[in-house]
Amino acid sequence: RDFEIGDNRFWKTIGNTEIAMYTPGYDGSNYALRTISRSEFWGSMTQDLNKDCLVEGDRFTISAMILLLDENDDVYECDISAVWGVLADGAMDKTCPSMILRITSGADITDIEIGSIPELSNSQDWDGMYGQFDVTASMAKADLVSVQFTKLKPGINIVVDNLSMTKDESNTSQLVSNGDFSVGDTRYYKTYGGGSIHIGEPGYDDDYSMFVRYRSIEEYGVNYAIDNTFLLAGDVYKVSSQIILKQEDLLNDFYCNPMATSGDTRCPTLSLRSQNIGTVPLTRVIASAPPTYQIGEWNEFSSIFQFLEVEIQADSLYLVINNAPKDIVMIIDNIDVYKPNFASDMPSSQPSTTGAFTTGTSR
Repeated sequence: RDFEIGDNRFWKTIGNTEIAMYTPGYDGSNYALRTISRSEFWGSMTQDLNKDCLVEGDRFTISAMILLLDENDDVYECDISAVWGVLADGAMDKTCPSMILRITSGADITDIEIGSIPELSNSQDWDGMYGQFDVTASMAKADLVSVQFTKLKPGINIVVDNLSMTKDESNTSQLVSNGDFSVGDTRYYKTYGGGSIHIGEPGYDDDYSMFVRYRSIEEYGVNYAIDNTFLLAGDVYKVSSQIILKQEDLLNDFYCNPMATSGDTRCPTLSLRSQNIGTVPLTRVIASAPPTYQIGEWNEFSSIFQFLEVEIQADSLYLVINNAPKDIVMIIDNIDVYKPNFASDMPSSQPSTTGAFTTGTSR
């Protein structure tokens, strides 16, 4: 909702915090909703969802505009590359908030992260937060399902506007959304380890692609959360992505050697990273560079694979693109994970002719 009714009906709080109306709202509107005096990292405004709308198997897309304020009500800038709980990033300092669903059944409470800020905008200090989730049996049968925000430093207040949750009428079996970045931003993607991601031009076969920059070590990259609810171990999938590598100045192309497995000429990889709470993550490479890498052109990184049972049962599962040499920019488009039709699935067309690459400047 956009709060233009001018009050906070249907909203309540969790934690030692209060809520109030904030003016102006996003994009010239009159009102938004804010927290006051947040004293816990999970303190937030919260709203219970209408359970009648949550049907098992349905997919929902959620979005909101977020503004962060410090103790003096000055705009606070979070760092999208900072990882919550990592001491090197200050454990809490500067991390951006996450949007979660809290599922309550009797005394059992489960939090599921569904939304994040993919990149910082330069518009009025408001940032977009985006996410998706599939309705599981536990959600459909729960006593309460509520939406709220968490993983933000205590004392920093949240202002929210234009919160929207809509049922996705497209193919719910789709594993990767916004893989072509045609919406004009990097929603659903997050930095992996460090660096930054933002939208740029051109794309492989349209206007936009994703730029992964300021990678001070080769492990830095980008990840995408895969919903493993409906994966089957025996099914065959194809993963693919178009990638160009450039120097940080975006003017000079970079050549990677498909035969190199380490060093200053290695090519990026596509991996699956699965993890259960309290255990060490499992990472395995599922796709790498084509046998001949064409410098200055789009190259398809792809493979045929199957999900392992440990990945299907994991608490979290991510597709990770990283491992290019440090300080090399990965320009990525057309990320996809799908079940191929072997009778009709043909190789991709020749890479498009590329022009000058441009990207927005991150704050």
